[in-house]
Amino acid sequence: MVNLKGKNCTCRKWNLTGIPCKHAIASIYTEYKDPSMYVDIYYHKEIQMKCYGDVMYGIKMEKYWTKTERPTSVPPKIVKQPGRPKKLKIMEIGEIPPVSEKVQANAQVIHMQCLQARRSQLQELFQTCQ
Repeated sequence: MVNLKGKNCTCRKWNLTGIPCKHAIASIYTEYKDPSMYVDIYYHKEIQMKCYGDVMYGIKMEKYWTKTERPTSVPPKIVKQPGRPKKLKIMEIGEIPPVSEKVQANAQVIHMQCLQARRSQLQELFQTCQ
């Protein structure tokens, strides 16, 4: 249930984000109004410019840094984790796993057999078409 005057909906998405949810947009369109008028004030350009108006300058090169008496930071020591080390890296989505030489040699033989089978199928197909 959408309350346009209260700018809220029972799905609570509009309440949490300040941007009208799909239910609210549907009811706004039935009133022939613009959904952007119901977006929370914090998303308006003027408010964003006030928030982020101050310029942040980049860091100068290291030679311009002021020297201090404090010791330089040192990275933490590398500690070997307990347990058996992993043999293969964890694959990402869509990544092709590496293939050993044995598998590659067998794959070439299989591919040659597949290729010959396909050629014979194509020859049979052409003979039946003529």
